[in-house]
Amino acid sequence: SSGLRLGMNGTAGTPSISWIADPDTGLFKTGNGLMSLACDGTECLRTSSAALQTVAGSAGSPSIAFLTNINSGLFSAGTGILGIAAGATECMRMTSTEITTALPLRAPNGSASAPSYSFTSGTNSGFYFSGTTVELATIGTTRFQFNNNGIRAYANNTYDLGDSSMKWRSV
Repeated sequence: SSGLRLGMNGTAGTPSISWIADPDTGLFKTGNGLMSLACDGTECLRTSSAALQTVAGSAGSPSIAFLTNINSGLFSAGTGILGIAAGATECMRMTSTEITTALPLRAPNGSASAPSYSFTSGTNSGFYFSGTTVELATIGTTRFQFNNNGIRAYANNTYDLGDSSMKWRSV
């Protein structure tokens, strides 16, 4: 066979392939089918046929960032927690069960047929904003409005205030 073959696997501190002027930065083998990149003597990237892995990072120094914006990107905020940072500040976390945000979550105004906040199995049902009111739509039709005067039905003389098992306390 032909090509470049190296006899040693190397380590993060002494990579198999490195630069003369920077001997602790380069490539090394971490196991069968695994190749790593060392940066200043520390493993900073690992690759295999199944994954590309990097260090955990932090909000101030995300592990996946941008060359021209190094303090905004993705990082591991803990086991099973994906963090998103903007301007070195954590602004969102995602787990397998929830998404939390440290900032206001804003959506477009929406409409009755395409509410801003809707549901996977009911994309035309949910809440949207219209002028000065928050409105509730079901199946693409506005049902209720919420504004500084309270709650009101969208159509006059259309809805009952509950039923025999569930009703409003007073009107």
